[in-house]
Amino acid sequence: MGKKAIILLFLLFFIGLVGSNNLWALESYNGYGGYVIGDQRIVGLAGAYLAKSNDLNAVNYNPACLVFSPAVMDLGFASSRIDNYQTDFDNNGTKDKFPLTYWFGGIVGRTHRPSPSVNIATGVVYNTPYQAEQNFDGRVLPSTTLEIYDLKLGVNSFSIPVSVQLSQDLAVGVNVNIFTIDEMIRMRFPVYFPGTTTVIERVDIDDEQEVRGTSIDAGILFRATEKLSLGAVYKPEITFTFEEKKFLGQLTGQDTGIQWYRNVTLPLRAGIGVNYQCSPNCGVAADTNYIGKQDNTVLVGSNLVSGIANYTFKDKGVYDLHVGGNYLFPVGQNAKVDLRAGTYYEPSRVKDLDSRWHYTGGFQINWWRVMVGVGYDKAKDYSNLVTVFALVFNY
Repeated sequence: MGKKAIILLFLLFFIGLVGSNNLWALESYNGYGGYVIGDQRIVGLAGAYLAKSNDLNAVNYNPACLVFSPAVMDLGFASSRIDNYQTDFDNNGTKDKFPLTYWFGGIVGRTHRPSPSVNIATGVVYNTPYQAEQNFDGRVLPSTTLEIYDLKLGVNSFSIPVSVQLSQDLAVGVNVNIFTIDEMIRMRFPVYFPGTTTVIERVDIDDEQEVRGTSIDAGILFRATEKLSLGAVYKPEITFTFEEKKFLGQLTGQDTGIQWYRNVTLPLRAGIGVNYQCSPNCGVAADTNYIGKQDNTVLVGSNLVSGIANYTFKDKGVYDLHVGGNYLFPVGQNAKVDLRAGTYYEPSRVKDLDSRWHYTGGFQINWWRVMVGVGYDKAKDYSNLVTVFALVFNY
């Protein structure tokens, strides 16, 4: 096996697997990790949702908000296609597109007893916040004999939120998350007789690992006035440890110390937010979040191949900023249109990689109990298109 082929093989390991080291629960690829996920209500408001999220999105943002929705029950489904251009995978001088998919679906129900009774909201939500799968159909990499088939990294979460209204203006909530992390790799390469082009065997790399873990998020929401709400949330760090395997050891019988899979860390995240309802149809919101530091200093592209940057994590955590607004206006007797727009600052968590600003927009149409919508998020080397369908049942 040539040295160049082995180097490129491990580069692909880092692309598909080591990139997982910087996941924030529910987002991330490589040095960035603060882009917004959720349906168009989230994307349209640029993620400014910690003090506003009274729908299904509260499960990912602030579970305390769930209980203040006017709906007795809502259920929904959303999907996104995210294209991130950040790293030159094949070292040709051009940043390559790294596609991700995201979707979630769930249902939430609430009690609506008159104050001072305690009201409760709960439900179930299933997320696939990070799904990266590359199918190469056996393509032979340039300057190598390596046939690459599939690389996959998937993060899945099953969440159970509970929100309790302690008083007319105060609620607390927790969200129990059960995570499943999948990593898979399928490759093949021929082993030649020394000094010839004669293939003596073909070595298949076809393996997959799955690990599970749990975490509990906590949130609080306080309605200071009829128009002003304040929210806060805390998400603890959680690490998923994969079984260590030795790639070269499998080929040569030697103990090389090179890991097949890398562990996945979802870093600590703590945020505060404010929402001001200018009128029943108009509101503005702002959030800021602290994303904890990462300890692992190996990232996609490191120094395995010349021409690709060697990224290392910053020594400290980073802060983001989200600002958005919406306007809701009636269309006929039973329909409403909600227009949303915003911007947010996504910090880079690695050295020598610029942070970036995102600009977002979206709309939704509410007709009777049905809600459909579209949202779009654009930044440098990044785009996200999200669609949503939901049903809302009011008293």
